[in-house]
Amino acid sequence: MLKRGQVTIFVIIAIIIVVGIAVFIIARTGVIKPAVSAEEAQKIVASQVQPVQDLVETCIAEISADYFGRVGEHAGFYSYISLQKIDYDGDKIIVAYKDSRGFVNMLPSLATISNEFEHFLRIEGYQKIDNCTQDFRQFKKIVDVKQDISLRNSIVHYPNKYVSISMTWPITISKGGATTTIQDYKALLPIPIDDLLSVSNDIVTYETRSIPFENVVDMYGEDNAQGKLLRIRIENIISHPDAEHKIFLLKSIPYRPSEEEIGFYFAVNRA
Repeated sequence: MLKRGQVTIFVIIAIIIVVGIAVFIIARTGVIKPAVSAEEAQKIVASQVQPVQDLVETCIAEISADYFGRVGEHAGFYSYISLQKIDYDGDKIIVAYKDSRGFVNMLPSLATISNEFEHFLRIEGYQKIDNCTQDFRQFKKIVDVKQDISLRNSIVHYPNKYVSISMTWPITISKGGATTTIQDYKALLPIPIDDLLSVSNDIVTYETRSIPFENVVDMYGEDNAQGKLLRIRIENIISHPDAEHKIFLLKSIPYRPSEEEIGFYFAVNRA
C-alpha cells in the first residue's frame, strides 16, 4: 500500500503534467501570445500590409475576370431574365430587333456594364471575394485583422483595352499597440471589353439599317484590319433557329502577359 507521502507526490506530478499539457495546447492555439515590444509590434504589422493587400487584389482580379467572362456570353448583361433571348448553347441575348420604334439597338453601354458589375458584387461578388480571402485567417496567426464590409464599394473604368477596378475596403491590421489600416485596392485586367463592345455596336448598326452584316463583313474586315479587328475576331455568324435570327460570336485575341481569350456573344432578330 502506498504511503500518504507517496500519494501526494504522485498527485503533484499529475497536476504538473496536466498543467504542462494545457499550457502547450494554449500556446499552440495562440490563446496566449508572447508580449512584444512596441517597435517589434510595428515591424510585424508593417510586414503584413503588402501580403494582405496582395491577397485582396488577387481575389478582386480573379472574381472580376470570371464575371466579365460570364457576361460576355450574354452580350454584356448580368441580369437578363426580362430580355429577349435565343437558346443556342446557352442563352444568347437578342440586342437588335424591330418594335414600334423600328429597328432598335439594345446593346449595353460601358456605363451599363459598370452598373451591372456593381449589381453583381452586391448579389454574389463580395461574398465570392470573402470566400477567396477566407476571413484572412492565414494572417490572424500573426496579427489581428478586422474589416468593415459596410464601407466597401468599387468603381470600374475601361482604360485603353483594360478593365480597371478600384475598390475601397477598410481593413485594419494590429498587434499590441501598433495599428494600420488599408483602404484602397486596384485590379487591372487585360480584357478589351471596350473593343468587343465597339465591334458589336458596328455590327448592330448595320443590322438596324437593314444591312445584313454578312454581306459587308469582308469590307468591314478590310477597313478595320489595323484597328478594331487587330485584337478582335468575328469567329462565326450562325443562323438559329431560322434564317431571320443571327447569332454573332466575337472573341478577343490575347497579346499581353496573362491575357486570356474572352468571348462576346449576341443575337439579332431581322423579322
